[in-house]
Amino acid sequence: MTEEELEKLYRKIIPQETKSFPEASEKLDRASDNPHIGELRGMLCNEMLNVLAGGYVYYNKRNFPKNELVQLLLKNIAKLPKANLFYNALRCFFTGDEKKCLEFLLKDIDIMCSEEAHEPWNEADIVYTYLEPFKQGFDGFWTSIADKLSNDKTEDGIFELCHMFDEYYATDDVNKQVDILSEFIRKHPDFVSPRELMAGLCAESLKLYNNAIAYFQQVEDNPVVYARTIDVIYFWLAFSYGKLKELKKEEEYYRKTLEAWQMAPYAMNNLGYCLYKQKRYDEAEKIFLQCLEENRDGLYPANNYVRTLIAAGKNKAAKEFIAEGKYKVSKYWRERVEQLPNINAVPKIYTDDNDADDEAIGAEEARFDTAKKREQFSSEKVLEDELNMRIESGASVFGKKLKIYKRKGEYGRQYIIPIGRLDLLCEDDKGDLYIIELKKDSGYDDPYNQTTAYLDWFEKHRLKQGQKVYGIICLNNPNKSLIDKVRNDPRVMLYEYSISYTRIN
Repeated sequence: MTEEELEKLYRKIIPQETKSFPEASEKLDRASDNPHIGELRGMLCNEMLNVLAGGYVYYNKRNFPKNELVQLLLKNIAKLPKANLFYNALRCFFTGDEKKCLEFLLKDIDIMCSEEAHEPWNEADIVYTYLEPFKQGFDGFWTSIADKLSNDKTEDGIFELCHMFDEYYATDDVNKQVDILSEFIRKHPDFVSPRELMAGLCAESLKLYNNAIAYFQQVEDNPVVYARTIDVIYFWLAFSYGKLKELKKEEEYYRKTLEAWQMAPYAMNNLGYCLYKQKRYDEAEKIFLQCLEENRDGLYPANNYVRTLIAAGKNKAAKEFIAEGKYKVSKYWRERVEQLPNINAVPKIYTDDNDADDEAIGAEEARFDTAKKREQFSSEKVLEDELNMRIESGASVFGKKLKIYKRKGEYGRQYIIPIGRLDLLCEDDKGDLYIIELKKDSGYDDPYNQTTAYLDWFEKHRLKQGQKVYGIICLNNPNKSLIDKVRNDPRVMLYEYSISYTRIN
């Protein structure tokens, strides 16, 4: 039977309108005498795994025993032919038998490698076959995969990619994870999955939303989406644009999220809140009502519906909604409604005030289970934050009017080039570039040599005709050697920052 014929048979037994995986599983149980039942059940397992694994870069393994989808998947795996090594490995992974999991996987790799006609392993093979289903794996997981693949045909960088995943998942320190990803991206710029992981770190842990957008744009433009499904990438783009108050882009990407997956968690609620922030109250009301009718996105739509009615001046409708008691509304909003006069009022203009705390579900809670700490890039981050804020606000820095270098898929903060990572890449109104290197003090490797190496690379690889590039080094207490070097190089400027305190009484 061809794949197309098998797909038609599958949809005959399990129509598209089937509402749940338990229902689909029951339909297959009733068709157990079908000669193709093993292949059909494998298709259902694939669908369940796509939902279970899609959109995450970490598993919370403690949830496996109580996760209903995991348990349903295990139930169906038990009914697959015993020869299915991949799903046997997955069964052992979800039940905590790490030794047997690796045995099945490595045996499966041996079989695939024995096929003379198979293509060299590439990034998509690694991500789809191992990263998506197994995520962080367990101690020794990624090293074992890498060692096994080292004896087979692989595209350049695949062996290193597996070891990079091993290093990445071995640490909880986001600074180290950034360094690991940056180094790999620098050496292997054509790989996409490390950029995806970097985008997630920027949005989830570091709150560097411009950087997150740039990395997610790089992934969005790639024809293959890896650890996160495309709806999740759109969701994070929308979330990041919202944090930057770029409301039109936020709206665009929440709509794209819903186009990619109509039931994407919290996307509809967040779209409604985005419309609310744009004072498009009638549209926001309809969105929140749809959320309530479809019982989606938790408690947020009810609270946001009340918020929107108040903002639109529809006091009577807000009171009636609360009095009906059909949906749970927070105490804060119930008390707000109680204090309103029983007449409609002039619509309120949205302000980003304290009552916006429950505006929309945080993307971390909505789409990921990472259990990661909020951390920072490095000890220079405070200085970098302050300077970045000044530049983004339009203030003059270093006696110049600069702006952060920004193109689609590129943002000039922690900007990676093949020979290193720049603190800030800026440009002026003429289009000349400025490489800014920040140091807490002078106790570092020679910042002059580092900066001039970057300048040399840009002069050789990136400058257009007539365009110039300069270096700015900013640190506290520069030593004489550095001062002398900079004085003899017209391309480089040296600035000293200081913290001062002035008594005012």
